[in-house]
Amino acid sequence: MNFILIGCFILVGSYLLMVIFFIIGWKRLSEFELSPHRMNGKFPVSVVVSCHNEEEHLPRLLSALLRQTFSDFELVLVDDHSTDGTYKIMQEFSSAFSNMKFFPSEIKGKKNALQKAVNIANGELMITTDADCEPCESWIETICNFYFQYRPDLIIAPVKLKSNSKIFPQLQKFEFASLVASGAGAAAFGKSILCNGANLAFPKKIYSIHVNDLHNELLSGDDMFLLESVKKSKGEIRFLKSTLAMVETKTAENLRDFFRQRKRWSSKFSAYRDKDVITVALLVFLTSFFLLCLFILSLITPRMWKYFLVCFMIKYLIDGYFLYSVRKFFDLRSVWFYAFLLSLIYPFYVLITAVSGVFSGQKSWE
Repeated sequence: MNFILIGCFILVGSYLLMVIFFIIGWKRLSEFELSPHRMNGKFPVSVVVSCHNEEEHLPRLLSALLRQTFSDFELVLVDDHSTDGTYKIMQEFSSAFSNMKFFPSEIKGKKNALQKAVNIANGELMITTDADCEPCESWIETICNFYFQYRPDLIIAPVKLKSNSKIFPQLQKFEFASLVASGAGAAAFGKSILCNGANLAFPKKIYSIHVNDLHNELLSGDDMFLLESVKKSKGEIRFLKSTLAMVETKTAENLRDFFRQRKRWSSKFSAYRDKDVITVALLVFLTSFFLLCLFILSLITPRMWKYFLVCFMIKYLIDGYFLYSVRKFFDLRSVWFYAFLLSLIYPFYVLITAVSGVFSGQKSWE
């Protein structure tokens, strides 16, 4: 009993310090301002997209790319063994782009498809996104301006979930915003822990250097393994804090799809070697685990309720303040309400996805 109580207070205290670290990092990042005159030189740019059964979403992405303020880019699409009309859509849109390549992937899997696409692309700068994403009109221009100014080895750009007013989509939007903002806050101190291939940019030469560290035995995860490899080699990783560089993607339609995605993410944890990634993941997991243990203990021993409530409130308040700090950037509303709902659900969610991800392995990237 005392072990659980002491452990919970230590972990919640450590979690509090970690989130404060993220908050300070987020506030430390200045918002990048787009300046069309900043780029007084040009460099070739390639937008790379791997697609698998994206007949429903691909037209929206391609239409958004046609509206870009920066039009001098190469588009490289690769079809990863789709069984719907994905490849046909590529053919239909090919005439609308001045510089577009599209082809089927020979080896199954998103990672293999993306690697082939990057190899074929002619750009100096690679920008990756997913077929179910929709970038704003200044997306490419903002990323190119940022790259021209700083020349980092890896650019982590923001991703936001589109949602309606229903509770489940809103909870996903808040949880995902906390992940992106945490990654941004850590990156501000040179301690990058998260990125998303839905909005990532890097020089092609950097990808070529680190391609052997991308764990080809796993079907996906090339984004995080690239981050890990670049970080290990002391490369410069920057978060691009700008809503003009943001892409939006849809929320999961149901709990089954949501847990399938999160299970896929957690299934790669055993392959990570970066101490910052491992430390943050373990701290989040153990804090949730000990909170649940303390909650169960409180049901058995009523005098333990006050300790559980103290730990719960500390975590809720710091999580709520973090989300409140990033609310404008990610367009979050009713922050304290959804932060409270997440605080109730999150320990169960973390435990379930972590355990199922570790024991299930990864069979697909859908």
